[in-house]
Amino acid sequence: MGFAYEDGALVPDGTGPPSRAALGNTCHPATRPGHMLPHAWIERDGERLSTHDLVGRAGGFVLITGPEGKAWCDTAAEAAEKLSVPLTTARIGDGAEYAAADGRWATVREITDEGAVPVRPDHHVAWRSTTAGNDPGAALDDAFAHPRPGLARPHSTARLRP
Repeated sequence: MGFAYEDGALVPDGTGPPSRAALGNTCHPATRPGHMLPHAWIERDGERLSTHDLVGRAGGFVLITGPEGKAWCDTAAEAAEKLSVPLTTARIGDGAEYAAADGRWATVREITDEGAVPVRPDHHVAWRSTTAGNDPGAALDDAFAHPRPGLARPHSTARLRP
């Protein structure tokens, strides 16, 4: 329980891992990069879903934001196209396309209403921004453009040659 990647296809955010029980029998859900996306019940158009149902629907990354994460969503399509990274978006919370069905998402998301959590197709958090910051588009570009295995694909093979 509570397995997390510490490096690889993720962008660390400088935070430490959540505390662990001595016996390892208690899991503290976290959106810290490298950790599995926490489960929370959400709803859309009367359908009850898990946050895990958002991942992999379109075969790629999903950018989950708070209800005020419109700036992230507006720049996600542009960043995905520019960087050749499949990326869909989902806003969760009051007034967003997904409603937090039981309130759990608010307790495990670890971001503000303006923050964002990109999640890999394997349900592990790739990166996290607790707020919208000054330029969400630049932040997404930076997170996906660095050569981390599994995060971004090169734009052309020419970039790989000396």
